[in-house]
Amino acid sequence: MELSVEIGRTHMTVGETLDLRVGSVVTLERLAGETADLLVNGSAIARGEVVVIDEQYGLRVTEILDAEHESESVPEIESVPEIESVPEIESANDAPA
Repeated sequence: MELSVEIGRTHMTVGETLDLRVGSVVTLERLAGETADLLVNGSAIARGEVVVIDEQYGLRVTEILDAEHESESVPEIESVPEIESVPEIESANDAPA
């Protein structure tokens, strides 16, 4: 399954898209601070807050969406608990010969 997090969308003309350059800013329709969507194979299943954990982005789920996209809210949490890093597992291809 492919999981992705969507922070926002926008509409642009073909010309606006072709005019994009390094340093261009694309304004999204979603406001700063709004929840992001968690998508599974392109379908929204949850919403949450974008967090940074050990220099990587993550999503703290705050709502689970049912089939009709009605949400089940999760109570507010004061802080995001720290997540310990998981040691890497050596694969057979990485083992010395």
